[in-house]
Amino acid sequence: ATRTGYKMNDERTIKFEMASAFVNEGGPASQGSPYDPASSDDDLQLDVLYAQATTGDCDEDKPGMFDRAGKRRYNAWMALEGMSQEDAQDKFVALVESRFPDWGNWQPDKAPKIEASVPAYTGAVQEEWFDEFLQLLETGGWTQCLAKYEVVGKTKCLLPNNPLQAHREEGVIHKPIDEVKAFMLDREARLKWDNLVQTIVDIEKINDRSTLTHFKSKTPSRMVWPRDSVVVTSWREEADAKGGGYTFVVKSVTTEKVPEDTRNFVRANSIVAGARLTSVEGGTKIEQIRHVELGGWLPIKLINNMHNYLSIIKMRKHMTGNSKPPGSQ
Repeated sequence: ATRTGYKMNDERTIKFEMASAFVNEGGPASQGSPYDPASSDDDLQLDVLYAQATTGDCDEDKPGMFDRAGKRRYNAWMALEGMSQEDAQDKFVALVESRFPDWGNWQPDKAPKIEASVPAYTGAVQEEWFDEFLQLLETGGWTQCLAKYEVVGKTKCLLPNNPLQAHREEGVIHKPIDEVKAFMLDREARLKWDNLVQTIVDIEKINDRSTLTHFKSKTPSRMVWPRDSVVVTSWREEADAKGGGYTFVVKSVTTEKVPEDTRNFVRANSIVAGARLTSVEGGTKIEQIRHVELGGWLPIKLINNMHNYLSIIKMRKHMTGNSKPPGSQ
């Protein structure tokens, strides 16, 4: 049977995707060897081969002298510099096969299907999309999962009886708010700092602040199965009584203007996504949330891990030339 979204002529990619799902979803533990890159050299090698296969050469800053685990991973990844992503995929699969000969018999848990419907495109922006996002920013119950260079990542399950996580991120970019807003609206800049995006095409201008936009992920070697999404992107200025600044929202819609390309992509659903920009001393505070259903067949832990990253650090580095905030060591 053919799974929607597969490029069936790319056997290497399919095998890599299945092997990476095995590693990330707990397959090694099911065979008596829990995955732990921090203490196992073989697991560390899997970790950095996966990074090389999905990102390419190491793009992270060198850890500080007291971060022994971080330096160990950084040095292992740097040792792969120049290796093609295709070779890294092959080596990753070969290492999985040598360590876990029966890995092909493993069956992961699938993500429960989300029944929430995707609204039809009407050529208009709904103010309730902004209200929904801002209300979500005010809710509690988020669990911290990442923290680096004064940027914090948190997660929370928003849907009843569904483990799909929403991801929240907070941090400061030391640039004026209008400069940060312009940067976030710059499509060309997005293609440079966002490793997951291949193309951004504005299909239709709704008004001066809103567009119907088609996003495509990068090639399958960059992401577990390529995704695309059709969304309304919009922003508004907030009144001083509400804290001022700007709010961005991204909302999936259905439209005949962009038919689904099921031979090459699985269509993702941006349930709630957006960003809030406010001026703070020395720069701009960014609070953003992404709650995205990737569709198709993927292990739930892999879906959650794929969104578990700190994009504000990448934006900061692109805007200021440094991932770290001013004055940090």
